[in-house]
Amino acid sequence: MFCWMLVEGIHLYVVLVRVFKGGFHFRKYLLVGWGTPLIVVGISLGAFHDKYGVGNVCWLSHEVLLVGFVPAVAVVIMV
Repeated sequence: MFCWMLVEGIHLYVVLVRVFKGGFHFRKYLLVGWGTPLIVVGISLGAFHDKYGVGNVCWLSHEVLLVGFVPAVAVVIMV
């Protein structure tokens, strides 16, 4: 969801500010919108494959959240 909002913001910038200099960036948008979450989920799934789907409450344990989610949010905030 966050990546698609980023893609939409970039697209609005290209459409409104760089009107005559912009090209067709559909493949780049798809790469950012689907590729970035795929990398984050792939890394957390690869590191904690035995912890997915365990328990009755959440599909991620607290350890996976702290190691996988917090660094990703920190990177987004720093960028």
